[in-house]
Amino acid sequence: MANKSRREVGIRLDRVRILKYTFNSLAEFEELTGKSVNEIFSGSEKSMGFTMIRNLIWAGLIHEDESLTPSRVGILIEQADGESITDKVAYVTEKMAEAINESFVTSGDKDAKKKAVKEPE
Repeated sequence: MANKSRREVGIRLDRVRILKYTFNSLAEFEELTGKSVNEIFSGSEKSMGFTMIRNLIWAGLIHEDESLTPSRVGILIEQADGESITDKVAYVTEKMAEAINESFVTSGDKDAKKKAVKEPE
């Protein structure tokens, strides 16, 4: 089960897994994509494609399994809740946004939650 005090969010893929974004996982994401997290969520990106979503989910899961690859995460996303790929992407994107917000916002800072990373459109 996910632990909010540890900034973790549960996500149902092949099984319940835990999304958790850490300094290291976000650095791994930046290294993989060549894009900074700030660049992705600052609004400079018009929309987030499948590759970016997959890579962000990967970054949130590598704390569980360092051997996990982005391609494997794509297979896991196909096993997520939802009937269609659109439903599955909407579900994982919602969970990803929740986990990223948990990572960047302190629990006592309600105003910051409003200013936190926006959910991808």
